[in-house]
Amino acid sequence: MNVSSKEGLSIQLEIRLMSRLNPNKTNEIYETKGSNYREIILIPQFCSVLRGVTTCYEFKALYTASS
Repeated sequence: MNVSSKEGLSIQLEIRLMSRLNPNKTNEIYETKGSNYREIILIPQFCSVLRGVTTCYEFKALYTASS
């Protein structure tokens, strides 16, 4: 995913999200959003929050090398 830093620099991030449905809400979510609820609700919300967070940090704080 491409995000922007505080300085406005574009950064390519690889992010993984682990999630699970609240068992009490499973039926409601499947009835209203269907089995592709991840693409409808989870991923867009996660991406939106991530973009908002990364703009608060400088490029050097966001960039780390991983093995």
